[in-house]
Amino acid sequence: MNKKGNITLKNLARSASATALLLIISKILGFAREVFLADRFGTTYIADAYVIAASLPSVLFALFASGFTQSFIPSYVRADPKNKARFFSNTCSVLFLISLLITGVCIAFRQNIVSLLAPGFSAEPAALTARFIAVISFYLPIFTIFNVLTAYLAAQEDFIPGGFCDFILVNLVLIASILIATPQSPMILAYGYVASMILPLAVLWAYARRKHGLRWEPVLDLHDRDFRHLCTLAIPLGLSLMADQINGVVDRMFASGLGEGVTSALSYANRVQSILLTLTTTIFIQVCYPRMNLYFAAGEKEKGSGYVQRALLIACYTSIPLVVMFALYAQPIVSLIFQRGAFSDESTAVTSVCLTLYALGIPFFAFRTILTNTLAANMRQKLILRNTVITVASNIALDFLLVRIWGYRGLALATSLSGALAASLMYRDIRTLNLPVFTRRQAADVVKYTLATACAAAVSLPVYRALLTAWSDELSALAAIAVAGIVYVFVTVLLKSELLIWLHAHLPSRLQILRGYFPVSEDESR
Repeated sequence: MNKKGNITLKNLARSASATALLLIISKILGFAREVFLADRFGTTYIADAYVIAASLPSVLFALFASGFTQSFIPSYVRADPKNKARFFSNTCSVLFLISLLITGVCIAFRQNIVSLLAPGFSAEPAALTARFIAVISFYLPIFTIFNVLTAYLAAQEDFIPGGFCDFILVNLVLIASILIATPQSPMILAYGYVASMILPLAVLWAYARRKHGLRWEPVLDLHDRDFRHLCTLAIPLGLSLMADQINGVVDRMFASGLGEGVTSALSYANRVQSILLTLTTTIFIQVCYPRMNLYFAAGEKEKGSGYVQRALLIACYTSIPLVVMFALYAQPIVSLIFQRGAFSDESTAVTSVCLTLYALGIPFFAFRTILTNTLAANMRQKLILRNTVITVASNIALDFLLVRIWGYRGLALATSLSGALAASLMYRDIRTLNLPVFTRRQAADVVKYTLATACAAAVSLPVYRALLTAWSDELSALAAIAVAGIVYVFVTVLLKSELLIWLHAHLPSRLQILRGYFPVSEDESR
């Protein structure tokens, strides 16, 4: 903060950029984690059990971790300066005890939980899942404190240590546990899951104590005014953030009855889709959301809407060709990433179909993420929660309907369709706020992306077929995708995409190689 206690835009941009870089590294490590898991356990019942057990705390994490973490910062900033230390200690104490109680319930009723989450499991995978849950449940109280600590540091404008521990250190411990685990000793996966948070928490706590003099005092007050304010913000937000997790749990419930390996195949495909979503949308939001939030908070809706417009265009520019490329080359891509060790041809076939259907939803998931953040910046949490409830209900209904028609394919398709519904609902609510986030000018640019994608696909397919005579399926697909990418960028430049003009205008002058071709107006240079 500056001397007046205001966060500067320069500091925000620097911190957000560093966080975005850590997030990219995190996704790379997360990708490697999935590759190692596929190599070790493929789509066996062990992988299925691990996915189910890890999904249980994930739902609760959205409420306790994400909900309270995102709400802690504004609550902490608004708290009485004399009460800030007490507020932190009280928040840690209350949330730790609640999460510890939930852990005890999960352990005591683990058999019932398995029956609920995976009703189609046979005796052996069900028993292993219960053993996993008995250990993994201890992750929740540890992760809860870790996230409160991360939020505290963020309130001090100290973002990097929490990001490093969360994005990097956690993944490194998880990868190590997967490499050590074997089919004969699967419980190492569960112990590694818990250890992946114990070590980061210890490191981060030591840092906060040394750098900021942080202490956790023995305070427990449910009636504290600042804590009650925290709850009013966190609970609606946390419930809305649980949407994806709940949808995932429901998908796995249905998948558990479709045979061994379907649950893990859906998980592998969803991980790849999640990485792509991060690369196409989340990073941009990490960098631009703070400034967008400040503009909306200051009542400068036009400037705030400008960032939303660019975010939506970037999402369209990157996601539209991805949908087509995965529709064409999902199988060789999955084979290249996962097919080794215990990951068989059958595993590749099932996972690639799931990936294709998940990829259909990438543009809608991107839109939903951007528009949800826009509503949050305009303090419309109730609208977010309402739309979340509708989306979850629609996903459950679609799962029930489509799984009977297309089996596991129906589950992946239902996720994409519910994402489209969520994006539509968010856009409808954005329009009621009179925010010009998607104009005819942006729509015209999307048409250009679509034409460019069609040209790229038309060129890449003959290249792919020609290379198959000399190269493997995987290398041929990679080369075809590379050619498609070059064609796509060339055509969008040729069509003078508004987004590329804007990005070109913000490059250093020495890098503006298309200065004569891309006219830069005053509007475009903002």
